[in-house]
Order: sequence, then C-alpha cells, then structure tokens
Amino acid sequence: MKSLRVLVAEDEAPARRKLVRMLAALGGVDLVGEAPDGPAALQALASLCPDLALLDIDMPGLNGLEVARATPKPTQIVFVTAHAEHALQAFELHACDYLLKPYDQARLNDVIAHARERVAATPQRLEVDLGNRRVFIPLDALDWAQAARNYVEIHTEGKTLLTRTTLDAFAARLSAETFFRINRSVLVRQSAIAETRTRGHGEACIRLVDGSEHVWTRRYRPRSSQA
Repeated sequence: MKSLRVLVAEDEAPARRKLVRMLAALGGVDLVGEAPDGPAALQALASLCPDLALLDIDMPGLNGLEVARATPKPTQIVFVTAHAEHALQAFELHACDYLLKPYDQARLNDVIAHARERVAATPQRLEVDLGNRRVFIPLDALDWAQAARNYVEIHTEGKTLLTRTTLDAFAARLSAETFFRINRSVLVRQSAIAETRTRGHGEACIRLVDGSEHVWTRRYRPRSSQA
C-alpha cells in the first residue's frame, strides 16, 4: 500500500502533538510536515504538495478555510475544529471530511480511510526534484521527456522542466503501458501522440499534441509496425 503523504496544520502544540501521535499509530501514513499557523500551512502546501492536509480552522494569520481556498488540487482537505457550525463552509469548499474535536482513534481511522479513497480516485502525479524545489506533475499532463546529458527535460503543459537524472532512471518510475521510448533520447506518453508517419527503413515520425515531432527509430518500434 502506497503511503499517504499528510500535512498537519494546528496552532495549539498539544493538539498538534496528539494528532501526530495518532497518525503514527496508523500504517501507511507518511507525515511530511507540520505547521503552527495559516501562513506556514500555505507555504508547506506549496512546497510539499501532500496528498492530504489536516487543517485546524481556528489558526492565526490565515484560518483553515482561507488556507483551503488557496490550496491547489489535488491535495485533499480535512478540517479539524471544535466548532460544528463550520461544517457547512467546509463542505462548500469540497473538503474530503470533517474531524470534530474531541475525536478518538476510531474516528481518525475512518477519516484517513475516506481520504485514501479520494486520493486513489484523483489523477496520479509524479514527484520531480528541480534542485531548489520539488513539483508534482500530473501524469496525464506529461507529454514527453528527453535526455540532456546529466539531466532530463520534461515537457508538460507547454513548459519545460529540467531535473538531474538519467532517462533510464526517469523511465523506470513510469508505467511502461503509458510511456515508452521512441529512440535513445526520447520517451513519450502514448496518449500524447497525435500522428505517426512512416519514413522507411523501419523508422517513423511522430507528431505529439504539443506540435513537437520526433523520430521513432527502428530499434524501438515493434516489429509488427515496421512493415
């Protein structure tokens, strides 16, 4: 089971420690960060991109509702509060769930199980290290990647990102059913292919949805398509 990456944002230290301790009792939960106030929570959400954020509503600087409004998808949100009257606002923001204080381990278990289901239903992402920051790229937005010496150029949504790795290592993190090499230096997402034209000698030219064109060499083409 893949670990659920969780951020805890709670301004009261004892309550935060209790929640962290209860999360530690669960299997498959990776606590990636803690935040003592709204601005810190917003910064952590941007830099860590967790699967799930447990947000206390009553935090200084920015309250949990304000943080949630600025949280990029697909991070799931669970609000934690002692005030039941916030429930309507929470669900208007499409929160995954609502944890009303005081809560016990059984209730937290249910909330985490629900969050896992929501995370599993969202588009999958690839975590990429860009040196001074990390980004999470939706796999259905990753069109193609190209080797560039000690780096890989990632082409996604009209942008080019550069990460220090080899194309072999990068390809190993992707599903071979969805992404495949077309030559020594380039791999593409199958559903990003707009057109294929044969060139002779077992090669083909591929045009992708972003307009770029690439050579699909004989070595990487299935034998059945080389005729």
